[in-house]
Amino acid sequence: MVTPSARVYHFHSSAGREALFNTGYKQAYNRCWIFREHADKNLANRICFVWAMIGNCLGMAGKGKTAFAMGNVQGVFSYIRKEVLAVG
Repeated sequence: MVTPSARVYHFHSSAGREALFNTGYKQAYNRCWIFREHADKNLANRICFVWAMIGNCLGMAGKGKTAFAMGNVQGVFSYIRKEVLAVG
């Protein structure tokens, strides 16, 4: 059934929203994990992955989402420290 005259309203709630820093952190950490688990580890793929991560951080910072970009940077460094270097 189609009702062309129907109207839908969506109101965003501020309650329960995660901080942009935390969202950026988790996004970058998970991207690193997915790359390590599922991608071919040749030089070209590694360069493309690093380039994409840098572009994502700069793009978010350029849009004024500096907390998100800083979360991305922290997520990458945290992943390297915990999973690659096995520290902490």
